[in-house]
Amino acid sequence: MALTFTQRWLRLSEVPSDKIKQRNLKAWDRAKRYPKPIDRLYPVIVFMLNWFGPLIVLFSFRRATKLSEIQFEQFMVALKRHRNSYIRGIGMMATLPLMEVLQDEEPYKWDFIHPLEQLAATVK
Repeated sequence: MALTFTQRWLRLSEVPSDKIKQRNLKAWDRAKRYPKPIDRLYPVIVFMLNWFGPLIVLFSFRRATKLSEIQFEQFMVALKRHRNSYIRGIGMMATLPLMEVLQDEEPYKWDFIHPLEQLAATVK
């Protein structure tokens, strides 16, 4: 079975193989909760990194999913250390939801109620 870019990153991060698919789906769900422009751009960013990332970073005409294990690790290291801050930022945006699911933590639930909203119920 061919792994996707995000699944390859999880395997590189030493996630057990039986939990990769579950955590990958959880990472995609977490990416949907980001602010408006980023939640829509996340699939595009992952697609662009998979298809054009190795060309820009490693000068290799292969998709990131088709790289060997060593080349994929070199790709991720080069992506983090690239001299262009936009390339580094795109790499960080692609891996941030994946970093969040490495430890199996639940996302923080915001249950904050503004003090004026509490008073609004008493005023009516």
